[in-house]
Amino acid sequence: VLSSGFMVYPNPVTNGLIHVKLTDIVSENVKVELYTEAGQLLQSKMINGSMQAETTFPTGQLKSGLYLIKVYQGDKTNSVKIIIK
Repeated sequence: VLSSGFMVYPNPVTNGLIHVKLTDIVSENVKVELYTEAGQLLQSKMINGSMQAETTFPTGQLKSGLYLIKVYQGDKTNSVKIIIK
C-alpha cells in the first residue's frame, strides 16, 4: 500500500513481517506505530529519515485480522489499514 511519503507491504501480511518504507527523503525522524483495530498500541518504532529508510514489525504473535499502521512525520499523520492472515 503506497500512502503519502511511505509504503507498507505486503498487504495482506502472510509472511510474519510488515515492512514500512519511506518513499520521500526527509530530514527529521519519523515515528511508526502498529495498532489493533480497537486502537490499542502494539509497537512503536522510530526511523531516522536521513539514515534509515525502512523498518519492520514482526507479526508472528498477532492474531489474524485488521490492524492500523500510523506514520507521524513532523506535523503530519497518515495511516494505512493492513490485514494479517
